[in-house]
Amino acid sequence: MKKNVLFSALILLFVYSCSDGLTDSDKELGDLKDPGAIRIGLINDNNDTTTPQRLQSLAANTKMLNELGISEFTITEITSAIDPDSLKEFTIIYLPVSWAALTTPIYENINDNAAQYMNYVKSGGSMFIEQPNPFNRPGNTITIDFLPYPVTLSNGYLDEEVTVVDSTHYITTGLDGIDLPFPGDQVQDLPEQYTLLAEGTSSGYPSLFTLNHDDGKILFAMGHPSSTSVHPYSDAAYYKMLNWLTLAD
Repeated sequence: MKKNVLFSALILLFVYSCSDGLTDSDKELGDLKDPGAIRIGLINDNNDTTTPQRLQSLAANTKMLNELGISEFTITEITSAIDPDSLKEFTIIYLPVSWAALTTPIYENINDNAAQYMNYVKSGGSMFIEQPNPFNRPGNTITIDFLPYPVTLSNGYLDEEVTVVDSTHYITTGLDGIDLPFPGDQVQDLPEQYTLLAEGTSSGYPSLFTLNHDDGKILFAMGHPSSTSVHPYSDAAYYKMLNWLTLAD
């Protein structure tokens, strides 16, 4: 009898030692996906005012938050020098307009900690990536290497209508092209792993696309959210983009 108990205990110990996701840190990361809670870590080294103002406006619209089942909406401005271990405090890490310009260290700082950022996503976190705007980089072009599937794009500003490519997605259902981001930067190379939701009607450049990466999500909105923009996306689309990033598929 004692031998059987000892043998069973050894088996349990072996299974526990071989199991993934049993550490405290893993449990914390695994709990990131929290439907109804939008806790944004806005990386704002470049002191952008457009994005924070628009997000604060969304946070104040309790009627729309209630309609979408969003029970928590907070925006915390951080810098790209944040300790990567602190990313797990947020359901969404947000990169605002012009985050890839040479006047800000955001792109380089994230690249230097790419493994930690992608571990955050893989473990249930999400990233909202606005128009990088690499206007002062060589060739006005950048390849975003910290992503699991790098995206190459160049700076631009196309004044054109938008066509919905996938009308069945949570974000685009019930919305028209006028509600969605326009191709503010022109994507030169979009890997097939991404899901294209909208594109410029004339140019065919992607303007809204997403990626599911293990338990997390990444969303690109290539247009500028400013109300003075050529083609700002609507509040309805903005809420749905942010909410989709918090929902488990």
